[in-house]
Amino acid sequence: MEEVARLDCAGHAVTVQLADGSYDLGASPVAARAALGGGLVELVGNTGDPDAVTMTATGSVIELVSGRLRLRGMRIETSGADPAIRVLPEAVLEVDEVVFGAAVGHLDIVGGRVEGAGSYVIDGDAAYHLRLSQGAVLARGMQTVTLANTPDFATAFVSCEMAGQADFSGHGFTGTATGKRFDVSSNSVVQSGGTVLPGDIAGTTHSGGLYL
Repeated sequence: MEEVARLDCAGHAVTVQLADGSYDLGASPVAARAALGGGLVELVGNTGDPDAVTMTATGSVIELVSGRLRLRGMRIETSGADPAIRVLPEAVLEVDEVVFGAAVGHLDIVGGRVEGAGSYVIDGDAAYHLRLSQGAVLARGMQTVTLANTPDFATAFVSCEMAGQADFSGHGFTGTATGKRFDVSSNSVVQSGGTVLPGDIAGTTHSGGLYL
């Protein structure tokens, strides 16, 4: 991904293809940055069998610093105290045909943006699946999420704080999960779009948080 950041893409998309196998990153995440000249960057594993490409770490697997990144066809899980994927303020993430395994948290969006497109699977426990803070946004979009093996969310499926915004309009969920559905605080907003979020415990709002 460091080489991609050096390319002058002139707005064209760049695809990085991963061969089948297990990639253990240890404590050093993949640092993804915008390519010179902009353009979408795709990190693609095996879209027919995402479990055939497994990315693991004791820290985060991916830290998206800037630009737009689309992940497709891989399994992501961690064993440490850091979230599997962290998205920073100048970055946009798309997720399609990805399997989220066990992690302290799956998606930590710190001022960045996530846009729904395609489908993915959650089959591992996590304190949260999605955490948005510092003005982070989950944008409206078509996204199908399958919950396998009844994952448990110890904090909440979605945690929204410090003016985070999550719009689940267009999302669909199949399968079941345990844990609290949402925790919304400090002037953040979760728009359900009429969808019941995963979990078996009602969510909570406090300190100016709204659930609509």
